[in-house]
Amino acid sequence: MTFYLILCRSLTHAQRVLQALVRAGISGQLMRTPRNLSPEGCGYCVRVAEHQLSNTLKLLHQRGLTPERIYIQNGSLFSEVSDDLP
Repeated sequence: MTFYLILCRSLTHAQRVLQALVRAGISGQLMRTPRNLSPEGCGYCVRVAEHQLSNTLKLLHQRGLTPERIYIQNGSLFSEVSDDLP
């Protein structure tokens, strides 16, 4: 299964993102950002399934919860993507 990681600027930001998703009925998972994706060495992200990305991004932009970066995860491989996806 393909997932997207929504990188957040802080733990609090990630918690707010997850809370907004849960309230909208979108499932997500709060997790530590993989070390190779975080130049600072630490960070938090919210992982969502591929089929939920479009609704997730719309919701986050409406709520002013702009992601730092977004990565697609295929197994153990990550690729950065634009946040203006359909």
